[in-house]
Amino acid sequence: MNQTPIDSRNDIITTEHQQKHIAVQKEKYIKKRLILFLHAYKCQRHEIAYPNTCTVPYCSTMKDLLQHMIKCDKYRSCTFTHCFISRQIILHWRQCKNSQCLICQPFRTRTNLVQLNQTTYNTNDRLITMDKDWQR
Repeated sequence: MNQTPIDSRNDIITTEHQQKHIAVQKEKYIKKRLILFLHAYKCQRHEIAYPNTCTVPYCSTMKDLLQHMIKCDKYRSCTFTHCFISRQIILHWRQCKNSQCLICQPFRTRTNLVQLNQTTYNTNDRLITMDKDWQR
């Protein structure tokens, strides 16, 4: 049999590249989730006066999840979809003091929060601008 030598440097580079890609994808996922949580929280408060007016994708799902999390005391053992990971994201958001945090810092400034209220992501990672009167 003809065997080709294994170049471990290429394997290491590939592995590092894969790990970096996974980290970037995880960061994107967490940011999207945080955006939806922040929107859903604000939207939930707004819906008291204007019921069923939001058309942001996944907003109602996130509001349901937020309502569940208020009552949930199972933590890691909870089987409600996305409960545990969502709890971790919100806990990080509340406790993070790192001014360089790539996850939550972009949403900490007033300017970015105003943008957040007008923008969300669709399922294809493209920004959708939603300029609603109640979000101004």
